[in-house]
Amino acid sequence: MKTVLLLLSILVSSYSLAQDKNTHYYTFNLKKEITKDEFEKIYSNYDTYQNVVEIRKNDSTIIKMFHPRKQFDVLDPIVLDSLKGYLNYLTNKKNVFKDYIVINYFSGNEPYEAFNSDTKSYVVDKGYVKKINKLLNCNQFSIYKEKKDIKYFEDKKLWIKDDLGVIKNLFFYYQIPYGSFVIIKSDGTFISLHGEHNKDMVYEIAEEIKKDIKKVEHYTYDFKQKIEPSEFDSLLNYNNNSTRNFELNFESDSIFYKMIHPARRYGVLKKHQIDSVKNYINKISKTQNTFKDYIVINYNSGDAPNKDLNSESRAYIYNPDYQKQLNTIIDCNQFWVFKDDKNIKYRNKKNINWIKDEASVFKNLFFKYQIPYGSFVIIKSDGRYIVNYGEYSPNMVYDIAKEVSGQSNNQETSSTNLSKIEAFKANQNFTITKPHDWFEVFHHGYVGYTPIQPNDNHFKTIVSVFQHNLNTKALPFNTFVDNQIKQYKDVVSIYNASLKEVNNHLGTVYIHEFETETHQVIVMYFQNNGHYYQYKYSALDKSFKKYLNSALLILDSISFK
Repeated sequence: MKTVLLLLSILVSSYSLAQDKNTHYYTFNLKKEITKDEFEKIYSNYDTYQNVVEIRKNDSTIIKMFHPRKQFDVLDPIVLDSLKGYLNYLTNKKNVFKDYIVINYFSGNEPYEAFNSDTKSYVVDKGYVKKINKLLNCNQFSIYKEKKDIKYFEDKKLWIKDDLGVIKNLFFYYQIPYGSFVIIKSDGTFISLHGEHNKDMVYEIAEEIKKDIKKVEHYTYDFKQKIEPSEFDSLLNYNNNSTRNFELNFESDSIFYKMIHPARRYGVLKKHQIDSVKNYINKISKTQNTFKDYIVINYNSGDAPNKDLNSESRAYIYNPDYQKQLNTIIDCNQFWVFKDDKNIKYRNKKNINWIKDEASVFKNLFFKYQIPYGSFVIIKSDGRYIVNYGEYSPNMVYDIAKEVSGQSNNQETSSTNLSKIEAFKANQNFTITKPHDWFEVFHHGYVGYTPIQPNDNHFKTIVSVFQHNLNTKALPFNTFVDNQIKQYKDVVSIYNASLKEVNNHLGTVYIHEFETETHQVIVMYFQNNGHYYQYKYSALDKSFKKYLNSALLILDSISFK
């Protein structure tokens, strides 16, 4: 008997392992494949319940994908007219579309086959029909995908088959068990709810859609790129560290804007910027030589929308042990800066010398958007910096201090760096195709490309492409190039340098070729729509020719969005 149980246990374990191995995990609309751990982490971080769709491609492969519980959008006028005609066709009536239509949709209960008793749905409840008609001037339809889907509904005569799959393709492409519904306004605005629900939820959506709903648009950080809602949800949860990115909301008279704000941001200040920061902090702190190897700026931009923060706050930054521990990691001076007097109304001002950001220098450089509960930035004397947004703890400061100082591992294979790469690529206004055997790495605040294996030194061979952010009045392109070369010569000894001007698919390009003590380097400067960009290929002398063709393929692949 023990032998039989052991064999059974082994078979069950083997089946579970095989099933797990052949299960693939995706964000909504199969936009991005992620790991099982990432899938579970994103699911646990959602503020509201989300559906998980299971798709069986064959006997051995399973796809699990997120599906939002609730969706809001606007139908194109042509699509809306087609929908009206389709509903007329299904019902064999004319002008079925009133101010609103309500569609109850049933796509089956798979994978929950145990659903096998007569079920009475709320759609035949006289009280429900009366109330929904009181809330909305509407016609209501109960639509199903396949005959077998309503096998156990006792009110089968009410249900209409989605003959051409129009309703499915417009609103319910993925099968969610236990039914879904959508309410559509005559102007094309609609709200759909996916998965098990009751009549009270229909009433709630009916009340919501009656309001003056604005069009919703989704953007990456700083409104750099408009994206689809599904990509927005993916980026919102697929973040740069263990905390969720922020969603910031803005609105105009007609549009409601949603913008992703990263939980963490990386960058490099230009020499003139770092000099300005040093001079500014000396001025507002009324001290001299405040910049050691690093400075740490704790910044309070206000606690809105958390208006109830009305008690004296005693943060860890008042603890002497915190400062002592931080100085064992990096040699730094630390400052506590605020935007407006009201921002620190309830902050303990007895133990900390709060300094006002009079000229908004720190706000404009690092803290443009208001994030509640404070943020901080650690800046290295060479200009590199890391900003952490939102509520934080001593350990988070210690970890970032180690990262910016190079004391912690920062390899591209970690989930942290992979998410940094995704966020950075989403924000840039161009795309790149890398050779299939090259890797993406995140370093010095931008994405690089290398053939070097993970856990090795990717600076042996690396390609980087990025946009220069000029905070001063735009320079003529040739002057900008001259300045970049001069700045480079100030920090690196170069030999056998040459500069030439060519024209290719990127327009006018300045090519600066040179050698250092260890590397051969090609830097190309180009422009697009008034913005200046830089491509750089750097490799050890012995491997420069080996990877040159692949590096130039990256250059050829650059395409602006």
